[in-house]
Amino acid sequence: MIFTSFIDDVLCFILAVSESRLRHTWQKSYNRSVANKSDQRVRFRFPCGNCSSVFSLKHNLQHHLRNECGQPPSFSCPYCVYRMRHPSNMRKHVRRVHPGKPVYVVDIRKTEVFQFS
Repeated sequence: MIFTSFIDDVLCFILAVSESRLRHTWQKSYNRSVANKSDQRVRFRFPCGNCSSVFSLKHNLQHHLRNECGQPPSFSCPYCVYRMRHPSNMRKHVRRVHPGKPVYVVDIRKTEVFQFS
């Protein structure tokens, strides 16, 4: 009798925990879907007239038009002819393709050298 009562208690506990987890999982997915719907209304308001890029903030579109759209890549690898738009990608390139060499990036527009360790 005591053993069956213990099993009943354990089963009730497992059922309560799984029901709680299910409710929590449903709530998280519901909140995520509601957030996604509200994000979709806010996103994609500022399209670029020159390419297919779309931005959520006007400032980002202005930065894109001024520095990226139609502009040649402005960061150059000091060891080869490879060029990129972002210095972080160039650092990855130098570390991957030119291992053992000092990591730095050349900004072609300003002719500045960015040294990284």
